Amino acid sequence: MPTALSHVESVPWRDPSAPGWEGVREKVLVGAPAGASREFVLGLVEAQPGARVSLHAHRQAETDYVVSGRARLRVGERALDVEPGTCVYLAPGAPHALEVVGSEPLCYLRTFACERLGTPVQRIAIADDGAPGEPSITAERDVAWRSVESSKGFRIRVKRLLEGEREVMAGVGELDPGVHYTRHYHDQPELYFILDGAGVLQGADSEAELGPGTAVYLRSREVHGVDSIGATPLRLFWVYGCETAGHQVNWTPVEPIYAEVRSRLTAR
Repeated sequence: MPTALSHVESVPWRDPSAPGWEGVREKVLVGAPAGASREFVLGLVEAQPGARVSLHAHRQAETDYVVSGRARLRVGERALDVEPGTCVYLAPGAPHALEVVGSEPLCYLRTFACERLGTPVQRIAIADDGAPGEPSITAERDVAWRSVESSKGFRIRVKRLLEGEREVMAGVGELDPGVHYTRHYHDQPELYFILDGAGVLQGADSEAELGPGTAVYLRSREVHGVDSIGATPLRLFWVYGCETAGHQVNWTPVEPIYAEVRSRLTAR
């Protein structure tokens, strides 16, 4: 099994219990208080239409990926419109606030990079100079797909939405039905959150089912691969922790590279 595996349906909502956070709730899927990870805290946040999150800041860098809904994000004096498929990076200490716009609740994945500064994640006082740090914002629709494992054609592909930030890399990935992503390891710890489709996560000597709402944490150098077994592509959001290992990914296979999932899986 991976170091940590959870599903949104098995994790309770929690209320931030703070003024300025009315209409907002969160499920912590990986990291404190869920445990297991020292490099990340991953949460699923839901904010109702019209909800406003007051100006605040954290010690840790934050990466947000919008699953559904729309909002206006304020970072310092800058206003950013976010929508499904938007990925945002907020530097440590960056003051930010949020207002949900439209008639649909906002749902987004919130990841904190904790390897250097640790957990728990707590709100901190905003610096007197108001220096926000420069945010990064990338719309998924503006980024081209890149092939992964080119010998398999374009059946496994990624969009890198955050690349230059010190603490993380992040993006989305897709695996076509019936394709196998070779078991491998790398120095960076990693998070997966399954957005759509069905699959099987393969470790060094174990397997775990994957479906929408599944969150996975993989520690540094942990062996993992994936079989896509649904009728539609397996789609996921991923984050690499780069505070110790850096951004150069030493992707190292541990098995012969083959394209198709194993017959005993396709028979399910």
